[in-house]
Amino acid sequence: MANILSKVKEILKILLFTAGFSSYAQQVKVSGKVTDTLQNPLAYANILALPEDDSQDVLFVIIEIIVFN
Repeated sequence: MANILSKVKEILKILLFTAGFSSYAQQVKVSGKVTDTLQNPLAYANILALPEDDSQDVLFVIIEIIVFN
């Protein structure tokens, strides 16, 4: 019984250790100004950065920031 318990504990340790790798995510801040051809700011423009590799999942958030200059 103790042998089975130690194996279960070892498997749980390995699973918890490897679960941390899959939950790692990169956060990148993109900033700038989106303008039209006349250099006028575009209201409510959405920017989406896509990975070059199609096998990756894409998660994004749209945040509305209004800046008055």
